[in-house]
Amino acid sequence: MEPLCCQLGILELPREVRDLIHEYVLVRDVIPITCAITKSSSSRDVDADNDVSSQYPLHTPRLHRRLWLVPAFDLDLDSTADDRHKPSTISMTYQYANCSRSSIDKPGSVEKGLDIHWMQACRQIYEEAIEIFYGHNTFSFTSDFRIPTAFAFLCDRPAVSLRYIKSLELALMEDTNMRGTQQAHYPPIRRATDSLVLQYSYQYFTELCTLLSTPRIRLRKLYLSVETMYTPGVVGQDSLVDSIKQEKNDLRGQNPAPLWLDPLLNIEALELVELHWTFRLPRVLRMSQTAALVRQHMLDQTRNNNSSDASTTGEPEGPRLEFRALHLAEDGPDVFWDGTKKWSYFTLQGDVFQLLRIEEEGEVSTGFPPLPQHLKWLFQLYMDVWLFHCTLRCA
Repeated sequence: MEPLCCQLGILELPREVRDLIHEYVLVRDVIPITCAITKSSSSRDVDADNDVSSQYPLHTPRLHRRLWLVPAFDLDLDSTADDRHKPSTISMTYQYANCSRSSIDKPGSVEKGLDIHWMQACRQIYEEAIEIFYGHNTFSFTSDFRIPTAFAFLCDRPAVSLRYIKSLELALMEDTNMRGTQQAHYPPIRRATDSLVLQYSYQYFTELCTLLSTPRIRLRKLYLSVETMYTPGVVGQDSLVDSIKQEKNDLRGQNPAPLWLDPLLNIEALELVELHWTFRLPRVLRMSQTAALVRQHMLDQTRNNNSSDASTTGEPEGPRLEFRALHLAEDGPDVFWDGTKKWSYFTLQGDVFQLLRIEEEGEVSTGFPPLPQHLKWLFQLYMDVWLFHCTLRCA
C-alpha cells in the first residue's frame, strides 16, 4: 500500500511548496519539552502510584524514550502520606508539551498543536522535514527537572537530527543546598551552606554542557534564564547603586561568578546568548560577571572583534555590558521606581555602574523580545521581584 503522502500527491509538488507545508506543520518557534513520570518504586499501593504520577502525567505511551531516576524526596510528596507507601525513587522521561503558534502569547489556545507524526509519512518526507523541524524551532527546557529533561531529549536524537538543532532555551534555578537531596545539586556541597548551587540538576548538568560543546551539535543561539531563589538580605532595596554596594560588602573580595558556571562556558561559537535573570534581591555583580564570562568564552570569537584591552586603554577591567532592569513591587514603598513599572538601562564595566535612562514599559516593550512564559509565574508568586535582561551577540 502506498504511503499517504504518495496517495495525496504531495511528493509531486515542487520542493519549495513541500518545504512550506513542512514549515506550517512543524514550526512553532518555541517547542516546550517537559518531564513526565512513568512509574515509581512503590508497587503495592496503586493509589499511591497514581497520586505520584498525577504530578507530572505522561500524555502518550513511552516508546524508546530515555528514562532517569529521581529521589522521591525531591518531588516534595505529601508529607502526611503513610511512609510505608511512599516510593523511594521515581522514574521519569520527557515529552513534547502541547504547543501551537500562539501558545506563548495565548496560553490555552485551541489552535492545533504540534504534530510530529507528519515526519513519519514516508522516508522522503522525513529526510526533508527533519532539517526544518530541528533547525527552525527553539527547543525549550524551562519546566521542572529541566536539566535531566534536556539531556535525555538530546541524547535520544539521531546524529543527523542533533546536528540540525541551532537554538535552545534553558532555565536554571539556583538556591542553597539545603533544598532537596544532596545529589540534586551542582556542584555538590556536603555541608549546609548559603552558597548558591543549581537545583535539581544531579549529574546531568555537566553531561548536558559536555554534549552541547561537542561537534555533534551546532548550537548557535542560547536563550538562558536564571532564577535566584535565595535572598541573603532584606527584600525591597530600591536603588541598584545601594544593591551593588551591599553586594561588594558581602563578597569581601571573593569572585562573584556562580560556582556552577564553568561547565557552561565550554559551549563555544554561539552567535547569540539572550540572558534573563530574576532576583528577589539584586545580585548585579554576580550577573554581570556571568555575562562577561559568557561573552568571553561562549560567543564566536572569530566574529567578535570589538573586545578591548583594559590594561592598554586605562578603562575599567572587563567588557562594557548593557542591561535593562525591571522592578515589580506591588506592596510597600518603591522610591527608586516611583511606584510605577519602568525599565531602567545601565552599563557595567567591572564594578563601575552607570545608569543610562529610565523609560516607561509601554514605550520600549515593542523593541525587545517578550518576557519568557516560564518567568511570569515569579511575578505572580512574589510581590517584590527584579528582572534583568542582557543580549550578548557577535559583532
